[in-house]
Parts: sequence; C-alpha cells; structure tokens
Amino acid sequence: MEKIAFIFPGQGSQYIGMGRELYRESQAAKMTFAEANEALGYDLQKICFEGSLRELNRPENMLPAILTVSVAAFRVYMQEIGQQPAYLAGHSLGEYSALTCSGAIAFGDAVKLVHKRSLLAAQVKNGMMSVINGVKLEDVQTACRRQAASEEALALACINGSNQFVISGHEKAVARAEDELAVLNGQITPILMTPPFHSPLMADVAPQLKEELANQTFGNFRIPVVANVTALPYEVPQHIVDHLTLQLTEPVRWSETLAFMKAQGVRLVIEMGPKAVLSDLIDSGMGITTMSFGQKEDRLVIKERLQMVRNPHTPTIVTRSLAVAVATRNRNFDNEQYRLGVEFPYEQIERLQADLEKNGMEPTEDQMRQTLTWLSEILRTKGVPEEEQMRRFRQILADTGTEERLADFPFCRDASVII
Repeated sequence: MEKIAFIFPGQGSQYIGMGRELYRESQAAKMTFAEANEALGYDLQKICFEGSLRELNRPENMLPAILTVSVAAFRVYMQEIGQQPAYLAGHSLGEYSALTCSGAIAFGDAVKLVHKRSLLAAQVKNGMMSVINGVKLEDVQTACRRQAASEEALALACINGSNQFVISGHEKAVARAEDELAVLNGQITPILMTPPFHSPLMADVAPQLKEELANQTFGNFRIPVVANVTALPYEVPQHIVDHLTLQLTEPVRWSETLAFMKAQGVRLVIEMGPKAVLSDLIDSGMGITTMSFGQKEDRLVIKERLQMVRNPHTPTIVTRSLAVAVATRNRNFDNEQYRLGVEFPYEQIERLQADLEKNGMEPTEDQMRQTLTWLSEILRTKGVPEEEQMRRFRQILADTGTEERLADFPFCRDASVII
C-alpha cells in the first residue's frame, strides 16, 4: 500500500467561499462548521462563505476558519476514502489542525485555542512578517543578524524550501532586511494583517498561551504528527504544551519536515486545506507527488489512486452512525454538555472507524452495540425527541441489514409502532 502523509496549511490559504463545496457535498463538513460555530459563539461559516475578505483576513477569524476547513477536508477524506496516512504535519497554524486530526486535541478545543492564540498575538504591536524568495538561507540569516536591534527584534520565521523563507519581527527591522535582500535580487512579499509569529516579539504572550495549553486535556496520537520546532514526530501528548509554546517564537522547520517524511518512505503528500499552498512549496526534484484534497479535480484523482479502501455502498453500523450524528440538528446550546455528549462520543465512533479501516475489518457485534450506545448519547444531548431517535435507529438497522441481529437492542424495541 502506498505510503502517504497529510499536510495542513496555515495563513495564506484563505479565500471567500473556502469550504463551501465540501459543505454542500458532505454531512461531515456540515457538522464540522456547526461545531466551530458553537465553539466560537459566532457564525464562522457565514464569514467563510459570504463575508468580506477584510473580515476573513482578521486573524481571530482567519485562523479558526483555516483550521475548520482543514479538519472538514480530513473528515470527508476519511469517510469517503479512508486510507490512513503514515504522518501528519502542519505549517504554523496547521500544526493545530494536524494535532486535531491525530486525535490529540478535540476539535472544539482546537478552535478555541487558535482563536485565543490570535487574540494574544494581536497584543503584540509594531510587528510584521515578509516572504523572501530567490535568495540563499545564509543570506537571509545574515540579513536578520545585521538588521536586528535591541528594541527591534528580527528572526528567520519559516524555512519553507531551498529558496523560500519568511522573516518576522519589528516592522522597522523587517523593512531594513527587505531592503538588504532586495539588493541580492530577492523577491519580497510582505504578509499583510498578521502578527509577527515565530519571532522573539511573541515572547511576551507565550506564557499566556502556555497556560491555555496546560489547561487542555490531550488524547493519544492515532497518527504520528511531525512538530514544527523539531521536524520530528511528537513522542508523547505531554510534549504538546512545550512544542506549541515554542512554536510562537521559533522557526517553522518545514523543509526538514518534508525531508523527514520522504526518508520514512512517503511518496504521496495530500494537502488538507482550502487550496494548494503548501503543495506548491514541494520541490519537484524531491520525488514526492503532491495533491490538494480541497481542489475537486485533485479529489477525483486521489480517489482513483487510492482505489477506495472501502466500498461506500456497503454501509456499516459505524459509518451510518457517523452520518446520522452529523446530519441531526442540534437543539442544545450548552457548550459543556455538547462537548461531553456530542463531540466526545462522536470522536469515539470516528476513532473506531479509523481502526477498522486501518485493519481492513468489519465491526464486531460488540462494536456495533457500543457504537449505537454512543449515538444514543449524541442524539439525547442534541435534544432529539425520543420517537425521532427510535426512527433513526430502526433506519440504521434496515440500511445495514442488522434488524434481526440487533433486534433486542434497547433503543430499537417496539419500533414497529412508531411511524
């Protein structure tokens, strides 16, 4: 089986309308946007689909929006195709997306974290970032050393490839470095409306982010995640706090991340995000094929290439329960109840389906019953009337041909009287 990796973009991949096509085609995407709206307390979906570019580009909207579209793309992929990647990696903000899709951070928590991260970053004044193309790494490092000053910090923020870098720091120091690198025929592209991520200027807000991270509950990694600050996989979830805190002030070692995955045998990299941004950074000489699941044309090619690990026309209790959980309208707007009674059991079903697909297995009867129990918790928490719950359970059994096998299941008894 072909060894694949998923990569998740950061800022720069946003555009008005992003995620709309996935939303129209997939209930999983619809649920993802609904979860994000509830976590944030405002309509992120409307900003993505109908808002102004200026509104979307505000970091407190942009970062949760990119995270949401990225996670939606991942969920759609896992339901429609299902071949599990060998590694996940995200660029800057994208590391939060990767950690979410690995199972280490609950999606609702991740949305709140990146929103908080953007608000903390907004407290840092007089900073900016700039993309530098067409010069050597040594030239960028030299310019950063020369142009930094005691009150005007400057640093190499991202090593994206052999000739693309990002610098970040005080706006005056960045401008001086831009001038120096332009003399060397560097192509300069300032990044507008963004705080100086991955620079020493972020040190003042790093302790607050660390405190937010320390208050989170992290799960185990279902898929290895390559960290920005080490270019190596996380060893244990306990490293998340330190790595994501360091990420605020340390450079994104992206080219090393790609080199690591190639060395592990990865030959196909799929970008999970609004559009192809990171894919375009991968040098054709690396021997890695890149595609973007956010692009419809690429999605069709990906499905053909990976040959549909499972047949979507033969649903199981687990896949139907995921679909019902996503499609059911929520009537409960208590965030804590929603997290415990909807997000948590949904993630358990999702994790079970991922394990089944990874091992090429069908669910056992015990797994079917456990899945229906989780689904019952989701429907109750969402405030679904009991009769509607019963109808949905009976439909799931009919769709999967398990009426006789699970006829004694408590939630399905006496369903013959329900119309």
